[in-house]
Amino acid sequence: MIACAVAITATSAGCTMKSQDTPQLSGPSELGVSVTLSTQPEILVQDGSSQSLVTITARDSNGKPKRDVSILSEIFVGGVHTDFGSLSARNLVTDANGEARLRYTAPALPSGPAVDNGTIVEIGVTPLDKYGTGGFGNSLTRFASIRLIPPGIVIPADGLQAVFTFTPSSPTDHQNVLFDASTSTAPPNNPIASYSWNFGDGATGSGRTATHSFSIAGTYNVTLTIADAYNRTATTTQQVAVGGGVGPTANFLFSPTSPKVGENVNFNASGSVPAPGRTIRTYEWDFGDGEQKSSSSAITTHDYQKAGDFNVTLVVTDDAGHTGVTSTTVTIVTDAPTADFTFSQLPSPPAALHTMQFNSASSAAAAGRTITSYAWDFGDGGSSTLAGPSHTYPGLASFNVTLTVTDSAGKTGRVTKTVQVQ
Repeated sequence: MIACAVAITATSAGCTMKSQDTPQLSGPSELGVSVTLSTQPEILVQDGSSQSLVTITARDSNGKPKRDVSILSEIFVGGVHTDFGSLSARNLVTDANGEARLRYTAPALPSGPAVDNGTIVEIGVTPLDKYGTGGFGNSLTRFASIRLIPPGIVIPADGLQAVFTFTPSSPTDHQNVLFDASTSTAPPNNPIASYSWNFGDGATGSGRTATHSFSIAGTYNVTLTIADAYNRTATTTQQVAVGGGVGPTANFLFSPTSPKVGENVNFNASGSVPAPGRTIRTYEWDFGDGEQKSSSSAITTHDYQKAGDFNVTLVVTDDAGHTGVTSTTVTIVTDAPTADFTFSQLPSPPAALHTMQFNSASSAAAAGRTITSYAWDFGDGGSSTLAGPSHTYPGLASFNVTLTVTDSAGKTGRVTKTVQVQ
């Protein structure tokens, strides 16, 4: 360090140079500090609660953030120091990013001087040296302005414009639609503070982007409202045409292909196909014999208690509520023997007796089996176990004759016919 000492005598004056140790540094450097500040928002309602965030930034001579700079903050109105409103802190120190923050809270009416639409409050900040005084080479007080307005004054939303796009441009019901308001604009010093969505179907959303799906096809008026820090708003509306989605394709197989009475029939609907992006949630079966079943599984079983043709219907429903339908006829056969007989009346003296001859030759067993027994009920209390019995009735009348046959597997068949005795 070079120091110049000046000695004044009656005869001479001189400057000498002495070597001195550099003092140890403590606290921030007092040279080359640049301090800037900003407020957000720049307009407040004088209601005793509205606040503005004041951000103070300190940088060194190289433009890099400077930490540990002590800052004194004050309030001014008309260039005069005042307590018009309040600051969350008076003394601050910059952080590693060279920043310090405080909040200014507007005073309540009618506190302080009267305000109108043009009253300005200034926040002044002064960087301090290590001794707590304005010791920096450029330690002038810096100011940022906040405009105070009385409650009820409407501030024009100049430069605030709501704009949005949506993707896909031709959505279908239950399809996610992305709404993007990124192209909305606002003045550089007054950014958009909030985004509100009304999707036109009773649902709402928020955020610069939002995702929504419509449950029912139709045309919806989607409205975007943006607001700035002063709650000034701008709104835009677009119509979104939502088409009906594609339903799933229902399909099923069954086995065995010739099921029998009482045999489990396997139904498999795994061949059903949902629309792209969808999932089948339920399988509803109508087996055609009065029985129905609903399941989340594609596979089920059912047994039929009688032979015949049955119209089996499958309805599949996907996660969007769309359905697909298909029907197939299932023929149920029986492996029981078929009972059948013929009859004729025989001449029978004396004339008072009436004899009928019965023949069960037309009865038949299923393939690979034989009929092993016959049981007759002649309808008048008489019976027989012969294959071709005769029976004498006491007089003229009609009788319901029943034949029951049993095969080698224990299966039975039965038939009843009306026999007229003359």
